[in-house]
Amino acid sequence: MGILKDLYYGHIDIIGRNSMDSPEYRKCIENAAECEKEITQSSPEADALFLKYQEAQGRLNSMTEYEMFAAGFRMGAQLMLEMLRD
Repeated sequence: MGILKDLYYGHIDIIGRNSMDSPEYRKCIENAAECEKEITQSSPEADALFLKYQEAQGRLNSMTEYEMFAAGFRMGAQLMLEMLRD
């Protein structure tokens, strides 16, 4: 595993753990939970398909988060290099 993945997945803890805890974030979580409840109650036979969708979406989100983290890290490194030039 490369250093970016180690840092991203928490194997290297330089900056500590920050969690998202804002009213807007909590509202989005509640909205998603309400939608999930409505979907599963309105169509119980779709539960397995919905679970499969959620797992696929979770994997996509994880991959996207890592790529955005890596891109931000690279940009930070480029800024540092720029600052060190004469």
